[in-house]
Amino acid sequence: AVPAVIAALVGLINEILVPLVAIVGIYLILYLMMFGPANKHTANDNTSGVTAVLDLLTALPEEKRKDVAFVLFDLEEAGLIGSSSFASKHRKNIKNTLLINFDCVSDGENILFALNRKTKGYKEKIEQAYIPNKKFSVDVSYKGVFYPSDQMNVPLGVGVAALKKSKKLGVLYMDRIHTKKDTVYSEENIEFLVDGSLRLIDSM
Repeated sequence: AVPAVIAALVGLINEILVPLVAIVGIYLILYLMMFGPANKHTANDNTSGVTAVLDLLTALPEEKRKDVAFVLFDLEEAGLIGSSSFASKHRKNIKNTLLINFDCVSDGENILFALNRKTKGYKEKIEQAYIPNKKFSVDVSYKGVFYPSDQMNVPLGVGVAALKKSKKLGVLYMDRIHTKKDTVYSEENIEFLVDGSLRLIDSM
C-alpha cells in the first residue's frame, strides 16, 4: 500500500507540480524582461539596431532621404508598445510601406530576414540587396520563421537579426542578450547591413 501511495504522489507531482513550476518560471522570466531592472550591457540588444539605422541615415545620399522614413521604437521589451503606438497613429501611411526592423544585429554571422505572408513578395529584392560573402550568410525566409519584434505591428514588416549557428545541428540561435555578456558589437555587421540597405533602397 505504501509503495502505491508513493507512486501516486510521484505521478501527481509529475502531472501537476512540474508543469506548474515551469509555467510560473516562464511568466517570471517574461515579467523580469518587461519590468525588471534595466540591463547595463546592451551592445547587441539593441544598440546595434539603433546604430544601424543612424549609420544608414548618414550614408544615404541627401536627395534620397525624402523617400525613406527612419523610425526608432521604444518599449519593445515591455510588449512592443512603441511600434504599436506608431502603427495605430500612421495606419494609412504604413499600409503599403515596407519596414525593415534592425533588431540585435551585431553578434552573429548568419543574417536572418524574417518575412511574413505579406512581405514574401520582397524576398528576391532582399536577397539581391544583401549579398552573402565569406563572412556573412543570409537567410531570407517566410516559412517556419517566427521572430518576435517590432516589425510584427506593421503589415509589411521584416525582422532582421544576426544569429549564430550551432556546429553539430546547424541550428540558428541568439545568446548573450539580457545578460552581462551582451558586450559584442561588430562594426562589420553594421557595414554589411548598411551597404545592403542602400542597394535595397536603390531597387525600390
